Amino acid sequence: MMWPISLRQCVATIVAVPLSCVAAWGQPVNTEDPATNHRQLLNRYCVGCHNDRTLTAGLSLQNLDVTQVGIEVEETEAWEKVIRKLRTRSMPPQGRPRPNDSDYDSLTTWLADRIDQVASENPNPGRRHAVHRLNRAEYANAVRDLLALEID
Repeated sequence: MMWPISLRQCVATIVAVPLSCVAAWGQPVNTEDPATNHRQLLNRYCVGCHNDRTLTAGLSLQNLDVTQVGIEVEETEAWEKVIRKLRTRSMPPQGRPRPNDSDYDSLTTWLADRIDQVASENPNPGRRHAVHRLNRAEYANAVRDLLALEID
């Protein structure tokens, strides 16, 4: 009686293992960092004109670190400019190789999300007042505390 159960298990294993290997092999695993993919897009379509040597429009994307998007204020302004140009599809210019629509959308969405993420993690505290003007009660309390002198 044990024989048919063992045979079934053996046959099931012989069939299941190769099928699972084929199924796993057919699915590519994307281990690349999105920043690497976007850096490759920028290198392919943008850095040819916007590099340290030519500085087209006063912008060099050659040394901007894609992994640090949104951290430096000057670089954030440059990335915002890149996002505006890519969203309107004005860059790369006509006649130059251009990415497809999914690459445009992927890059602009990723850049905007990174800038927003860094901004939400590090909010701008706004203007800090250097000196606080004391009212009468605060002034009287400060004089009393510092000089042990009661004033009206």
